[in-house]
Amino acid sequence: MAKKVESSRSGTVVVTANRLRDGRVVWYGPNDTWVEHIAKAAILGVGDDEAALEQAQTWARREVVVDVYAVPVDTDNDDVVPVTMRERVRAVGPSVRADLAVTYI
Repeated sequence: MAKKVESSRSGTVVVTANRLRDGRVVWYGPNDTWVEHIAKAAILGVGDDEAALEQAQTWARREVVVDVYAVPVDTDNDDVVPVTMRERVRAVGPSVRADLAVTYI
């Protein structure tokens, strides 16, 4: 079941999930891959997101990732910034383990 996607100023989204092997937040990247940094995610415009979501769902059916959904992002100054605070926290990494954090902007 698809989650409701909030809108961004630019109308762009990225696709995210959690990798089953280790629980890590991953982002759908170019060439049907999963990447660990939001900056490397495929930025999708209006109309591209549904096809990418469907393609990403095939990875869920293969039990590689779980909870695949689109995240609205703004792309100011070549930075990829999630619109919601929840997704900003997910993009940076665990808030209780700064040593595991990643930089997304």
